[in-house]
Amino acid sequence: MILTKEKYITVPKNEAGIKEYESLIDESENMITYVLPEDEFETLDKHHVFDIINDKCDLMIDIYESETVSAEELKAVYDEISLLKGVWLDAVNKAIKYGTCVFLDF
Repeated sequence: MILTKEKYITVPKNEAGIKEYESLIDESENMITYVLPEDEFETLDKHHVFDIINDKCDLMIDIYESETVSAEELKAVYDEISLLKGVWLDAVNKAIKYGTCVFLDF
């Protein structure tokens, strides 16, 4: 399945970044925004990374709406979702480092 809509992962660096994201500010020094390459998204999907997060964290990550995954939730499933390198792992590691979250806009 090939999708053309760009998929974004935003990692706020602090509480100000969270508020800016929620206020629909696109760019800020308080946030890091990644474009998740389609091939990396497909690999994550193939390895059921989003299903693991959904099941263990009671979330509903899909390609039709935004979702927030907290640093605590990421830590809880880290061993299962950190096998793949790239944009995804960088974003997850930064969210854990900053103690914030990842905002997924698929």
